[in-house]
Amino acid sequence: MCLWAKNDALSSDDKSRSMHAHCEYGPKCVEADKALARYQAVIDKLSPDNRLSLKQREEKGSAYNSMATVYIFHFYDYGRALQCLSKARELYGKHPSTGLLINLAHLANFYAECIPTKENTEFALNAYQTAFHQAVARKEWESAYVSFNNACCMGYSDDIINYNRSLIDSFNVLPKLRDVQFMKFSQFVYRTTVALRDHQWDKASGLFHEMLAAFPPSKDNSRKRCQALTGLADIAIMRHQPDSLRLYATQLQDMVDEYNNPDVRKEASLFLSRYYLMRGDTTRARLYKLDYFEQRDSMLYQGRLAGVRTTFLVNRLQVAHEEMNVIRQHLLRRNIIIIAALLSLLVFFWMLMMVYKKNKELKQRNLELYRHNISSLKREKEQQDMILQLQKNQKPKPASPADKSRDPKALLSEEETTAIRYKVEEALNNPDIISKTDFSIDQMAQLCNVSSKLLSRVINECFNRSFSILLSESRIKEACKRINDFERYGNLTIEAISQSVGFSSRGGFIRAFKRSTGLTPSEYMAIAKNQKKQTHP
Repeated sequence: MCLWAKNDALSSDDKSRSMHAHCEYGPKCVEADKALARYQAVIDKLSPDNRLSLKQREEKGSAYNSMATVYIFHFYDYGRALQCLSKARELYGKHPSTGLLINLAHLANFYAECIPTKENTEFALNAYQTAFHQAVARKEWESAYVSFNNACCMGYSDDIINYNRSLIDSFNVLPKLRDVQFMKFSQFVYRTTVALRDHQWDKASGLFHEMLAAFPPSKDNSRKRCQALTGLADIAIMRHQPDSLRLYATQLQDMVDEYNNPDVRKEASLFLSRYYLMRGDTTRARLYKLDYFEQRDSMLYQGRLAGVRTTFLVNRLQVAHEEMNVIRQHLLRRNIIIIAALLSLLVFFWMLMMVYKKNKELKQRNLELYRHNISSLKREKEQQDMILQLQKNQKPKPASPADKSRDPKALLSEEETTAIRYKVEEALNNPDIISKTDFSIDQMAQLCNVSSKLLSRVINECFNRSFSILLSESRIKEACKRINDFERYGNLTIEAISQSVGFSSRGGFIRAFKRSTGLTPSEYMAIAKNQKKQTHP
């Protein structure tokens, strides 16, 4: 509930000391009015706004932000602080400093304390979270800790702690700072928040007592001790311990009187009102509740916070809210990109698996085609051997020379047809004959001693295909034999083999080979080599 800025209220600027000589020392050890005069001198030197460079606008905005810090934590004049922050926001443009966002969040916090609605509380928490995420993005670790501490100190209800869960989860990622006291306080805030989140009341109480012991009474430690006492009072209410609640509320009151923290007085009055309600003394409870409202109204009107939500604060903090949405959209886009990348990888690996599966099926199919081709060659060899044996035992009657002048449409006897067929097969099985590039049906007709037209008719009847296709198939069979014969033809290329069996073009050979075997010559040769390695490793 109590706001806290590093070192003291007056030093919570946005690194203005490094931006301008007039802000170098800061107002830490000087009176607040002198500090305001120092920052005002910087502002006057850097006027007018429309002629300033980007760096000068940042310096002037820093000076306004530092003035707002003095008004917030020294004069408790929140109206003037808002005016300074508004001018600083205009100077920074779309890229406000983290210190400016923190001060805006402080004012939202004060407003939420005076009018503690859920909407106002979430508005302030969101402002601190915007400052926290920007500080982390810019590696402004001190500002990140300040945003974290103030957001967690706004309250210990489950709703507030759950709203701050992203900050709590990010705490251990923040690098450690050299300021030992600052880090000690931040560690206490984190550990007590985690304990209260897990409803470990005894552990949280012990940590708050350790905090009181670690930070002895002094003006600099007043807000740290105030936070510890407020936490103990909240735990006493949760555990219904009225005596403990009265003790801590009384100590809060004494601290207000000793160190002049008027913004804490209303919290002490509210705790005492709860104490008397627990005791059943409604009269005193009502009196302290009235005192609480008076303190709240004093902050609203004397501090000029009245109407902030509807006039000034909402306009400026809405920008911070939009920037938080931009950050969240960036995170969402990043997550979408990561998910898309993962999905792309899954699709890529799925496609690799499909390609691997297709290749495996294709290799298996090609192997089956190769084996089928080898089996066909073996069967044809066996058939040729049988035919040769039959020819030795019983030779058909050879066609007479007069057959060349015979009418092509005339009917042939079965013996004549068989004789011509044997001669065709004998010629097609002779590599020396079919390997001639210019070998034609006329040459085949001369070998068979018949006319070309009669031979064409016999070939169509006996082989059910034309002479050119029959010749191409015979050449492909010979090419397959030569591809499998590594001892004699292993050093020949596909083009050399195609020419050796009578093909004049590489393209025609590949098309004929694919049509006849179902494989390209390269695929057939690769399988043949692989089979040879497996057979003769």
